[in-house]
Amino acid sequence: MEMETKELNIDRELGIALSIVLFVPMFCAVLFFVLFFSGKTEEQAAAEITSSAKAAEIIFQNSVDEMRHLADAYARKKTVLFFSGLDLGVKLGRDLAKSADHDKLDMVTVMDTSHRVLARSHAPEQLKDLFPENLYTIEALNGNAVCGVEMMGRSEMAAEGFDGGNRLPTETSEVLALTGAAPVHDRHDRERIVGAVVLRRILNIRPGILGTISRALDADVALFGRAGRVAQADRIAGNPFAMPQPETLTKVMERNISVSTVKMSQHGNISKCLPVSGFSGNPVGVLMVRKDPGPYLRDRDNAIMILLGMFLIGFALLLVIKRMVRRRLRAEISERRRAEERIRLLHQSLLRAQEEERQRISLDLHDSIIQELAVVQFKYEGIFRHEKSMSQAEAKAKKANAILRKSIASIRSLAHGLRPTALDRLDMVASLSMLCTEFMKDTGVDVDFTLDEERKIVLDYETGINVYRLFQEALNNVRKHADATQVSGGLGPVGPNNAMIWILDDGKGFDMDEVLNRALDETHMGLWGMNERVCLIGGRMDIMSYPGKGTKIYMEFKAKFET
Repeated sequence: MEMETKELNIDRELGIALSIVLFVPMFCAVLFFVLFFSGKTEEQAAAEITSSAKAAEIIFQNSVDEMRHLADAYARKKTVLFFSGLDLGVKLGRDLAKSADHDKLDMVTVMDTSHRVLARSHAPEQLKDLFPENLYTIEALNGNAVCGVEMMGRSEMAAEGFDGGNRLPTETSEVLALTGAAPVHDRHDRERIVGAVVLRRILNIRPGILGTISRALDADVALFGRAGRVAQADRIAGNPFAMPQPETLTKVMERNISVSTVKMSQHGNISKCLPVSGFSGNPVGVLMVRKDPGPYLRDRDNAIMILLGMFLIGFALLLVIKRMVRRRLRAEISERRRAEERIRLLHQSLLRAQEEERQRISLDLHDSIIQELAVVQFKYEGIFRHEKSMSQAEAKAKKANAILRKSIASIRSLAHGLRPTALDRLDMVASLSMLCTEFMKDTGVDVDFTLDEERKIVLDYETGINVYRLFQEALNNVRKHADATQVSGGLGPVGPNNAMIWILDDGKGFDMDEVLNRALDETHMGLWGMNERVCLIGGRMDIMSYPGKGTKIYMEFKAKFET
């Protein structure tokens, strides 16, 4: 239960850590880029509508300038130069009506210097009226060809003899007209001005210029006066023309400034309203250019979808990383558990080995040395008590002496097995050599021991004992399990600060994975114990063994050398 609680805590802490380290920054980055792309899209739309508005202004102004050139061309017509009298005025008016229809003009008026109307294209029979005096007629009679935009009411148009009839919508209370005026010179004296020609193209009737702008910019274009919309040209199918707010029109016309509107939504619009100035320089209308936000929205949405896709991929990777880390943590926890279990079993094994060694020593002392000494004691007690002759007593004394010698040898052998005297002097070479000699005496298997004599290995007390026990345990494993016929071992340097002992045999070998996995379930901890002992001295052990191909054991550890 405790371990399950710990694993749950680890999962929760891991989730919190990954969220803080990866998920939160990733989410913030996606949110930032979504806002960034939205902002950049709006900036791009605003920049493009500004550029389109400038182009529209140039095209519109070119159309206005065209009226000046047309007025000058009409002023140079031969028929205009030869006008005189009522009959000629009517005839000239009819001729001007044909030309006006060809040039898409709505009004062509010829006047003399006193503003008396001499000919009209829109009303050929209506003559002798006075044409209203204004800035452009004064300029024309002064010898200058001029052009501009003019706002006119129905009464003003009627005063000029124009009857819109069915050509003007009934709700139209004012019109915007492109006006051009040019002086008419005497045909005999080119310096003398005898009249002027005034041309009008009413945008309420002929909004061709709006269509030109719309086609050139692929945008909706509309023209507004103070009373409302004058004309429009739609290019965006399925998206009704969005009328500007009344306050926008008022702002443009009163302050003579441009106003942009950017609404990035399905039914929004990207537009700019430009002031249209009259002859006096004051705004008389508003030119509006509008583009559909659809393409910008698609680009923005595509970028956002890509970002969201990247976020989802990143989130999936986050889950994969979390699973991998969790699996790694669980593997490390399991490995730590196994290591703790190995240590526990090793500790038990060491305690058991200590008890077995004590038991063995006790039995050896009791079964051999104590028994032998008891026999000696008994024999010495009976030498002079029961034997009458000296020769018999001497013989028994010799036998007792032999038993004492044997007991001393047994004690010495037992002491040497527990602690070789060479090891106390830290003579590692002598200690290992004695181990090999005893192994050969006990097993009859030859041991080829190799030593690097040029560099003498110097070990501290703890390292020396552990190295000796490792070599001893390796030989014991060969004795118990290998069935080897040949063993080789050695001690030598590997690098400037490391030494190595090795033991190789030609025995039956074993399957490494099988032995290591079985070791935890059995009381035999030989290989695990050797590995733990190597780790105690900061070294490492490599074992290579295959069934039928012998075993190779290499143990590397820190050491110092004397040349």
